[in-house]
Amino acid sequence: MKFYMITVVMLVLFSIVSRAEIIKVKAATVKEINITGLKGGVILVAKEGAEFIQVKYKKKSDTATASEVGFNEWSLQKNIKDGVFSLNVVNNLSKLEWKDQLHKNVWPSYQITITGPSKKLQLFWREGVVSITGWTSPVEFQTVSAKVKAHNNNSDIKISNQDGKIWVSNHKGGVEIETYSADVNLQSIVGPVKVYNFSGQNIIKNTDGAIHLELQSGRVKIEDSIGKIDFKNKRATIHLKKFKGRIRGKSGSGDILAELIGEADFRVRAKEGKVRVRALSSGAFVSVGSNEGDLLMPKYMKMTRHTSVKVINGHLRGPQKGRIYVRTQSGSISVR
Repeated sequence: MKFYMITVVMLVLFSIVSRAEIIKVKAATVKEINITGLKGGVILVAKEGAEFIQVKYKKKSDTATASEVGFNEWSLQKNIKDGVFSLNVVNNLSKLEWKDQLHKNVWPSYQITITGPSKKLQLFWREGVVSITGWTSPVEFQTVSAKVKAHNNNSDIKISNQDGKIWVSNHKGGVEIETYSADVNLQSIVGPVKVYNFSGQNIIKNTDGAIHLELQSGRVKIEDSIGKIDFKNKRATIHLKKFKGRIRGKSGSGDILAELIGEADFRVRAKEGKVRVRALSSGAFVSVGSNEGDLLMPKYMKMTRHTSVKVINGHLRGPQKGRIYVRTQSGSISVR
């Protein structure tokens, strides 16, 4: 009996869950969906042709007591105005109570699942997991440290995330990522990609379209992709593996390793960073030069020394055409 009482108390102290509730609105009356919240999860699944947009949600607290998070003072507020369907997590706390919760970083989490036809979507969410599947209307997510998953969508999607994780896969349409240090994983994208990542890790694989990168530090690996790449880089390491298409970029001290297939079209300027290019049997015309860095080239190419820069020009062996142009201040250059 004592063990039973302790178990009940522990459940009350550490897990407070409201019953699931459902909201339904006629899809024909909605042009846009706006969602705001702090913690928990949001799942969006498109069901084209459905008559209603259905929202199923429940509230949960994992903190010590209900009073600590003001559990009953939080609610999910619904509003429809001028075709905009809004879902906002709100509270009735006093300023002092809200300040205390911010200080302790405690508040209830909401688990929200939305199904229905795709609509233009804006979501502002602090932490948790956000996922979207099958969407065909424009999407914009703004989060702090959430894990964002987007799969099998056919629309433009923009994601701003401070330091969480971002996965986008099997996507048709534009993808734009802006983050301070999130890990970014983009796979099987057909459409333009833009990534602005200050210091996070980035993997881009199997893309077909233009890729624009702006990086401060961290690392990016682009693999098995075609199209064109342009980048502005300071200290990040850039690795291009089996890329086919046009490459343009400027780099600081970050190293660049490029493995090219097909006709080479490579033009990069760097300061201290190393530049390594592999374009085997491409037959590309090569022009590399550096003020202070080493030039590591096939022996049959001859070096020309000018007043402040040494240059090597020549053709790689192979039947195809193309051009590889690299200039650095002190970074070494290797082309094979």
